[in-house]
Amino acid sequence: MQLLISTDKSLMLILSCLLFSCSVDDSDISLPQISEDEVYYLVSHGPSTDAGFWRDVLTEARISAEELGVGLIPLHPATETSGALLNFQMNQAVDANPPGIVGTVWGEGMQEVIFKANDLEIPVAAINVYPNPTEYTDGTANLLLYSGQNDYLAARDIAMGLVCATAGLRFANNRCGERTVQDVFNEFYSIYTIEVVCLVHQQADSVFQRCNGFKDVLVDELLLPIEQYSEITWNASNLGEGAQQVEAYYASKPDIERFLIISQGTTATADYLAANLSNEEIAKTKIAAFDTSSILCDALDSGRLEFLSGQGHRLQGKKALEYLYYYVKNGELPVEGMGPDGNPDPRWIVSPDGYPWYKTGPNLLYDDCIEPTE
Repeated sequence: MQLLISTDKSLMLILSCLLFSCSVDDSDISLPQISEDEVYYLVSHGPSTDAGFWRDVLTEARISAEELGVGLIPLHPATETSGALLNFQMNQAVDANPPGIVGTVWGEGMQEVIFKANDLEIPVAAINVYPNPTEYTDGTANLLLYSGQNDYLAARDIAMGLVCATAGLRFANNRCGERTVQDVFNEFYSIYTIEVVCLVHQQADSVFQRCNGFKDVLVDELLLPIEQYSEITWNASNLGEGAQQVEAYYASKPDIERFLIISQGTTATADYLAANLSNEEIAKTKIAAFDTSSILCDALDSGRLEFLSGQGHRLQGKKALEYLYYYVKNGELPVEGMGPDGNPDPRWIVSPDGYPWYKTGPNLLYDDCIEPTE
């Protein structure tokens, strides 16, 4: 590989990244013959081995970089998500002093990294994981924008979608077909003894935002007793633990007639599907999952999943880079509702917490895994 950036800082960044088991390779790096002050960084917690999600994010961002005529160096784990590694990579990107960084923002110590970027006047565009508003709003660490979905709001849609599914209906426009969500839930609850479950495979803020959104709809709004809400927790890095926890959970609930389950995505769902469940237990369950991947799409096609909640992942890095580049060149972001190209874009809005937000999802997918790419 011939690096077209020759500074010691860039070389040391890539060497240190390799030492810490993150991935930088020929297929990832987009470095046209330009000056170093035109090279941006994309830092994510997603491994390059996740070909159905993070590889798409990287590919679309690289295409945007080529269209904009800028360089792009992505930093990400080679095989496994780690908050400590994400923090290290973000620090390395900030130390390179690029014109801007696109990055996943979560984990202990990340606020301090963003403060450092703020002090160096490096704008940071967050992607994928909705930033904690107590840490990243005006007066705290400052993010330029967020590109992705609000996990809490997406989980609310999944909760209502699962309720609709109990009557064979689809959720749209806050209704189950022609019926209200409350009406469908009341009927379902009057017939069956139920329990609702959030699968927790990773101790991250975004996971618990999802669980909270799911629980708030079912418990606080639809008035399911809190005793009928559960969380199945495990550490995804411990091979087989998830399936064991799922099996133990079902074994402890022989009297429950119906289960509504929210899964966090590919890893959590793969662990769930690996559990040795009886046909009766499977028939009692309606489960929906975040994201799209070959595993999830196959489970949707086979009927094991009711639907998927896609977050428009192909747009996340792509749009973050485009808006970040516009800001670097113009000193301000486009006005709400307008894209960097001057054309209207209804996805460019302000989040409930005040972030400039490119809203890529959620997109409930019932029939296939096709999500928007523009």
